[in-house]
Amino acid sequence: MPFTSIEIDHLRKSVMRCGLNIALLSENNQTEPSIPLLDAFGRILFSSERKAKYVRVESDTPEKEVFGLLTTMFNLQTPGVILSVVGSLLGFAVSPKIEKIIQRGMIKAAITTNGWITTSGFNAGHVISVGDALRAHNHSVPCIGFPSWGCLPDTIQHILTVKEESMRKGVYQCRYPKLEIEPGSARENLNANHSHFIISDTGAVTDWGSESYMRTRLEAYIKNVMHIPVVQVVLQGGLGVARHLHEAVQSGTTSVIVFGSGGVCDVLVKLIRHIDSTESFGVKENKKEKKRSKVRRMSSVQTIDELCTCKVRKDEDTVGVNMECPVIQRYMDEAKLTEEAKQNASFKARMLEMATTYREFLILFDMEDEHYDGLDTALLEALVKAQNLADGDSNAGDIQLSGVQVALGWNRPDFAEKLLNSDTASKDEKALGSILMHALAWNLFDFTELLLAHGASIAMVAANMTLLYGSSNNTDHLKRFVKYHLRGPRHKEINLGNKETIDKMINRLCGTYNFNSNVSNESDSYFELMVWAALSLYPEIAELMWSNTQEPIRGALFVLIILRKLEKSKKVITTNHERETIHYMRRRFEALAKDIMDLLHQNCDSTLREKALNSEWQRMGDMSYIDMAYACKAKDFVAHPACQELQDKRWKRGLTSEVSLPTVILIFFCPLLVLSSLVNFNKGWINKSTTYGCFTKFMRKLKVFWTSPCVKFWMEIVMYVLFVAYQCYVVLRKIGKDGDNCRINNEKIILFVWFGLLLIDEILQGVSIGNFKRWFNVIWNKIDAAMYIINVLGLVLVNIPNRIQGNGICEIDDRCYDSGRVLLSISSIMFILRLIHMFISDKYLGPTVLMINKMMKDFKVFLTMFVMVLVAFGVGYAVVLTEPDDFDDNPKTLVGGIFFYTFFQMYGELFVDDLANPEGATYFPIKTPAAGTPQHQRSTARTGFVIGLVGVYMALVVLMLVNILIAMFSDTYSKIKERQEVIFKFQRLELLMEMEDSYLPPPLSIPHFLLEQLLNARKRRRKHLHMNAEDNKWFDTVIRSAVIDCLEDYLKMKRQEKGSEINALMENNSKYLKEKLSQLQRKIESINSEMESNFSQLKSFINTE
Repeated sequence: MPFTSIEIDHLRKSVMRCGLNIALLSENNQTEPSIPLLDAFGRILFSSERKAKYVRVESDTPEKEVFGLLTTMFNLQTPGVILSVVGSLLGFAVSPKIEKIIQRGMIKAAITTNGWITTSGFNAGHVISVGDALRAHNHSVPCIGFPSWGCLPDTIQHILTVKEESMRKGVYQCRYPKLEIEPGSARENLNANHSHFIISDTGAVTDWGSESYMRTRLEAYIKNVMHIPVVQVVLQGGLGVARHLHEAVQSGTTSVIVFGSGGVCDVLVKLIRHIDSTESFGVKENKKEKKRSKVRRMSSVQTIDELCTCKVRKDEDTVGVNMECPVIQRYMDEAKLTEEAKQNASFKARMLEMATTYREFLILFDMEDEHYDGLDTALLEALVKAQNLADGDSNAGDIQLSGVQVALGWNRPDFAEKLLNSDTASKDEKALGSILMHALAWNLFDFTELLLAHGASIAMVAANMTLLYGSSNNTDHLKRFVKYHLRGPRHKEINLGNKETIDKMINRLCGTYNFNSNVSNESDSYFELMVWAALSLYPEIAELMWSNTQEPIRGALFVLIILRKLEKSKKVITTNHERETIHYMRRRFEALAKDIMDLLHQNCDSTLREKALNSEWQRMGDMSYIDMAYACKAKDFVAHPACQELQDKRWKRGLTSEVSLPTVILIFFCPLLVLSSLVNFNKGWINKSTTYGCFTKFMRKLKVFWTSPCVKFWMEIVMYVLFVAYQCYVVLRKIGKDGDNCRINNEKIILFVWFGLLLIDEILQGVSIGNFKRWFNVIWNKIDAAMYIINVLGLVLVNIPNRIQGNGICEIDDRCYDSGRVLLSISSIMFILRLIHMFISDKYLGPTVLMINKMMKDFKVFLTMFVMVLVAFGVGYAVVLTEPDDFDDNPKTLVGGIFFYTFFQMYGELFVDDLANPEGATYFPIKTPAAGTPQHQRSTARTGFVIGLVGVYMALVVLMLVNILIAMFSDTYSKIKERQEVIFKFQRLELLMEMEDSYLPPPLSIPHFLLEQLLNARKRRRKHLHMNAEDNKWFDTVIRSAVIDCLEDYLKMKRQEKGSEINALMENNSKYLKEKLSQLQRKIESINSEMESNFSQLKSFINTE
């Protein structure tokens, strides 16, 4: 009925109070809303505490306005698909198995596509099944009901009508009552499991079927105008469902017919199968010329002539059929349709037309069909068919690709594989590459593998890496890395879709090494995608891309380098999932590099292996395999026999055998011994040509000898021990504050010069490495820096004069001198303990050094707990034993007492006498009251309590905390002991790197440095294999070919292992089934024998009677 202007204004105010934005629903911001809203809108609160939004509109409201109402007034996001469910409202009954399959498939489809589910909204028939599925899965899928206002009970209509006095916080909310509907009533309740209701009002009462009018028009608008796919699911049904289905397919909506649900569905499926099974039916079509306007499986007239026993009259839009149609009649009888449907000619005509003319719009779902593993598969096929029919002018290949895109959105690689394996599938690499971009961004490994196998353009994807970095779903940690390491914490918006940002991020993640991302080669595309997948923490995709690179070992080691840098950034990696993923990827890629190295070790000779391990990689700053393994701490890779073989050669460098310490000392004092048999040189390092004289050969041997890492290691030990011994001698005997010891004497000058040379040697090491930051990352260099600073301060402080006398004797400042002696004491301890570093060359003592380092971390945890207990009981002692005025004279005794007693009690000094008689004690001196006074009795009681506290403290510390520390140490010891061999080999590599980067030890380092600079003989110390450009190019080709062959062998071996595992599993399952069958057979035989025995007994009993 029409509204007056006053009523419209009243409705507008009421809607605004509900928080519904009328301006968004009006055209051009007119004063009156374009949707004729009636006086019923707001929220429904059902008895199950579920809420639903609703609005009542006129039935002829334009579809555009209804869709705008859903997306603006109800704030629903634009759907990916509309799943329209139609079926019987009366007498709906399906088996629990079918109902469960329908519910699970429908919800899964709606969730994966971000879709809407639409129903009639009434609490009857198939709608109850849909609502139960939504409640069971407890997922916020929008489910929109389109009921008719006239079919709601009068009580409900009255409750849903807006009332001013019922407004709550500006929103009208009504509670839906528990209303029982009598059987056979023309009214019905709303289903409580829906999220939204669009209630259409035609003005009629109990106008059943009118609710589908608005719904059908809205779905056609969404499909044709908004270009959102609409798929209809039909369950059971009668005359009304047949009419609704016929209208839907006429508008081009694809429908899924659920066979086994009964009613119209079973009739239609059987009819179509009957037609398909008859060879005389069907007119084949030319697929290339098939268009949407001509989609026909066969001629309707021909089909009806064959099925019916009478002549057919076919006009433009109507088909007249004789009531005698045996096939349809039989199927209707089997489906137990009503007599009204059986006698309805238009119903039969619609069924025949849908089975013939509109067959292309129907998907027949039979749960017994192996083609479908669920209703969601049928819905996916319907969605693909809907998209194909919408693109009727496209060729078959493009249609298949559109189906692959739909399957990608549903994450159904099995369905996409069927489409790609079809004869009409497109082989357009760029189109497949575009789909591959989405699969990578969503971390869909199965799709990525499938698309790569079908020739997707990987180069096109690699050319759009910025888009991939910017659109990936898992880049929050990368944005945090850019924020804290490149831009600064003040930057809030971080955009990764920028090439400059990506290059800077990768170079920073490489640590102190320089990664050049501009160098390209044949496998660049796969390599770049491998790096992206590793940074995005997609392990499966990263491994897939790795398997296609031409640099498998370098690629795996590079991934380990960037993952190690990410793992060390605590502000970047913040979740346990990220840490676990990085830990898994590090173990996995190290294993991959080691497996390829195994094959290289088996298939190649020693010369090629050595060349491969020493080959320089331009993209990584000319680093070799060993350098990269050292940078990423790949201990298992370094422990590989091939790496150890090269390590031994580099350790001896020019020598055939390692020299001993006595030999080094002898040659140091008598260089001519280098020509003797004490040292065996490698022929490749010593040129024995007769054109060189004896002096030249001597100098060449001397140079090779002193630059060998093993010789430098022995020399460093000797010179360092001499320095430490000399410093201890000078500090103990020649540094004082009185007499001659305060003068600057020769011994002090020698010490200062020698110590200065040590400082210069550390600087030269940084220069040799080329990066002081990398030098400082080594833990021993950090210790050296602290040790040298403390020693410098100590030497300066002990030599600061307070006053110089006329005879040159000075007086040292006492405070500076005492502080200096303390610092020299600390530095002397550190200098001596620094000798531990020399133990790493020993197979047994080397891992012990690492064990001490790891145990220090355990000790930090213990120390935290111990300090808490120490302070707690120390304060407890002070509270009981002291009074406020006991510390007026010396407050320091309070703090000292808190820590003094509890700390030394841990070592067994209990101080029972002090605590029992505090008067006169070193700490906690209190005024003990006179004997016999009440104060003395209280003091005695307090002292007894303290003795009890001591017992509790000792039990807690000695029995619990100390044993916890022992257990932590034992665990650390066991872990390192298990990997002692691997740890030792990696520590040897660390020592090798340090020796190769260093010069001869002080005081020989300065001459060594100057000599090399003068002769320009050292550009990079580690790279001792010099080859010309042609040799390098030839070896690179050979090495790459060998590594690629190893990769192919590895992948082939893994496929065979996977096949073997599957065969073994099938064999085990077969054995299990045979055993179960044999057990069942024995059980049956036992039952049969028992029955025969019982039968014979019964027979004998009967005969006896």
